[in-house]
Amino acid sequence: WHRRLMSDSNFAGFVQFVDRKVAKGQQPLRAGRQWHEEELKKVTNDDLVKLYQMCWKERNMLWTMREWYQSKKEEVPHAERIENVQNTIHGIRCVLKYRHEKAAWV
Repeated sequence: WHRRLMSDSNFAGFVQFVDRKVAKGQQPLRAGRQWHEEELKKVTNDDLVKLYQMCWKERNMLWTMREWYQSKKEEVPHAERIENVQNTIHGIRCVLKYRHEKAAWV
C-alpha cells in the first residue's frame, strides 16, 4: 500500500496526512497526552501558534487515517489521539483569546 501510494503522483500531497507507521503496515505509536491550559499559559505566543499549526496538521492526518480505517471496516487504533489533539487545539484557542482580550483592555 505504501509503495503504491508513494508512486502515484495524485497522492503526493496526501502522504503528509498519513501516519508513516500505519502506511507501512505497522501499529502507530501510542500517543501522549493533551496539553492543559495551565501549561499552555506558560508558552509564548509564537510557540503557541507553531503548536497550533502542528496540531491542525496532526488532526488532519488523524482524520484521514480514521476515514481510511472506517472504509476498510477496521477499528481505528488509538482513537483517543483525535480527542487529545482537539482538546489541545481548544486549549490553545482559549489561551490566545484570553491574551487578546487582556491586551485589548490595556
